[in-house]
Amino acid sequence: MPKSSGKIISCANLISFVHKPYFHEWVETVLGLPVQITNTQQKYILHLISHTASGMSDFLQPINYEMQACIVEFMEPSEVVLMKPVQMKMKTKSEDLVLVLTPWRAFLLYLEHPLRVQVTFSYLEISDIDMQDHNLVVIHTDTHLYQFRFLSSEDLEQVIFHVATSIKKVFPDSSPGKLIRITCPDHQEKYKAIEDYLEDITQNNQGPCGGFSQTYAALCDYNGFVLREEVQWDVDNIYHKQNIKEFNILDFSYLDTSDIALTVASLSFNQWFTKIQCKDFKLRLEISEQILYVINRSLKLEELVLENCGLKWEFAIKMAKALDNNPSSVLHTINLSGNHLEDRGITAFTHHFKKNQKPVKHLNFSKTSITSKGVNNLFQSLVSHETFGNSICHLDLSGNPGILATEDCISFYSFLDHCKSLCHLNLAGTDCALDSLFGPLLHGSCSRLSYLNVSRNVYTHKRIKDIPPEVSHFFTKTSALKHLNLSGTKLPSEMLREILHGLAINDKISNLHMDLSDCELRSSGAQVIQDMIFDINSLSSLDISNNGFDSDMVTLILSIGRSKSIKHVSLGKNFNVKSGTAVADIIHRIVQLIQDEDCTIESLSLADSRLKSEINILLNALGKKNNLRKIDISGNAMGDTGAKLLSKSLQLNTQLRMITWDKNNTTANGFLILAHALERNYTLRSMPLPLSDISQAYRMNQSKTEDALHLIQSHLLRNNQMKGNVPKKVNGFHKKKSFTLPLKLKMQQARGMKEETPGHEEQIIR
Repeated sequence: MPKSSGKIISCANLISFVHKPYFHEWVETVLGLPVQITNTQQKYILHLISHTASGMSDFLQPINYEMQACIVEFMEPSEVVLMKPVQMKMKTKSEDLVLVLTPWRAFLLYLEHPLRVQVTFSYLEISDIDMQDHNLVVIHTDTHLYQFRFLSSEDLEQVIFHVATSIKKVFPDSSPGKLIRITCPDHQEKYKAIEDYLEDITQNNQGPCGGFSQTYAALCDYNGFVLREEVQWDVDNIYHKQNIKEFNILDFSYLDTSDIALTVASLSFNQWFTKIQCKDFKLRLEISEQILYVINRSLKLEELVLENCGLKWEFAIKMAKALDNNPSSVLHTINLSGNHLEDRGITAFTHHFKKNQKPVKHLNFSKTSITSKGVNNLFQSLVSHETFGNSICHLDLSGNPGILATEDCISFYSFLDHCKSLCHLNLAGTDCALDSLFGPLLHGSCSRLSYLNVSRNVYTHKRIKDIPPEVSHFFTKTSALKHLNLSGTKLPSEMLREILHGLAINDKISNLHMDLSDCELRSSGAQVIQDMIFDINSLSSLDISNNGFDSDMVTLILSIGRSKSIKHVSLGKNFNVKSGTAVADIIHRIVQLIQDEDCTIESLSLADSRLKSEINILLNALGKKNNLRKIDISGNAMGDTGAKLLSKSLQLNTQLRMITWDKNNTTANGFLILAHALERNYTLRSMPLPLSDISQAYRMNQSKTEDALHLIQSHLLRNNQMKGNVPKKVNGFHKKKSFTLPLKLKMQQARGMKEETPGHEEQIIR
């Protein structure tokens, strides 16, 4: 008869005693009570013991506290979430182990000293979980099969709950039903509760930025990478708190290539970020492959902007294939400008657009080394489906010379003719013929187009240079145009007249910026502007720099002054006249212009005009009453003499808010003079760094240049902080009150600011 002396009796031996004649006597001895057991009760006890024998090892038992403490210490620095005793079935035997669960990985430890790992696997390796019995589970990974028996069904459910939760955090769109199979009916109710909880996590509790940091940690564990906590901090604090949904790869460019690739891979199933951006940073193959994987998998990525990233046509082919493989993709913005895609890359997108007619809003293939053949193929696919004609609002093909110079571009003009959604069109430097462009635009997106850049193109490829009526009609009917860039197009004066005539009739648009710089308009163009400018009420900004107006500038300035809508005008590089008197006369006309109370001009640019001492007339005038709030006098070689005159005027001027004055041969002395003048100016708020002059002055006198820049920085910062609290004038000067410090202290304060906020100087000056 078995004794109750504390010796562990196996379940198998106990079962044999149930059938012995002295079974009743043994039970009485164990319980210490007389017991009457019927045959039915004896069979039930046999069933319980048999069930227990099938449910655990002979020696499987809970982990004591001492062993738990040892395991926690052994697993450091990993966080132990759960530890459960299990029996793992091997090929020829079963082995008792401890299953230790960390946030993203499972470990199986031998229950002996010293502790050691028998096997480990990441939850991301799991492909299937089969719950076969109330305490039996089979887990399939990419390479192995693990069969575990637990002490109880509760232990099993806790483990499954943690593993499923961890996987759901990484793959929010995943369904537990595809991962977990329930063979045992006992788990059905608990499994439903797990499903509901996981759905709640996806909807309400993913963590900052859709759980990016958790996904990143899981991938680091899976790939054996060191987790970079600064990556998690940036995302959790900067991106999340500012609600930034644009993942900028440049923010992590300080990392190694492999680490950058892993951060990108973390976006594959992320439901927060909708845009990936990178500019002027070479993307290594390892990184670009992960971007392709994101495109292949993501259900949330809407915008992809990879400008000048060293990508080749192979990337475009793979990207088109990735889009084909992801029918649920919502990508609508593709910007691959500055990458050598060539016709082979564009052709890949052509095939994709033929097969997939999902709306595309933004296409930017500027500077991609494509030819007219590639462009023709692309727009053949776009024009064949009405979807694209009603969805594309931004199109940029600029910087691809010759693509619109041949008859191969018929499909492009056909697309413009049918497209009704275009808002932004950039064809700069494509050899586009303007006489062929405005007809399709008139029939297409005339009512929606707000930005049109056709700079550095030609008027026509034909021998006969007739002006088509569609030119004037387009500018008469356009109702959304805000930006028109015709720079460098060598416009015939007749073409210019038709454009201005259409704008003069048009009463639907306003605040139009027109760039006519470098068009070689000369006297005939100046005459057209003089004749038409007064009647155009929609024009708010006009750039007519470098047009060879020269001797026509006086009358041209007078005509511009009569405009009731122009607020900004650029006149630079139009002062190439031999007589100094003539230049002075032009400057005097400009002074009259800005001092005229009826004049609407608030911003003036005379950049790169090489006026030298002649600009002193204008500098003196800035100290008197005028309308200017912004002025650009860079590139005029005015020297320190000009800096002195500018300094005097700034002490009196209360209108200017921004001044640009680089490339003027200003020395450290000139900068210091201006810095002292700003001590009495409380209204100037912005001064872009004159980098060219600063670099020269710094080489000649480092200390004085630094002192001057620190003072300028300090005064501009003061002005921006004051805003409307400008002190009153006393005898023509601002009363200082408590705004100024002794010069020495001010310079020390400025240096302190520089030390406390490195790299902040440019931000303040701007």
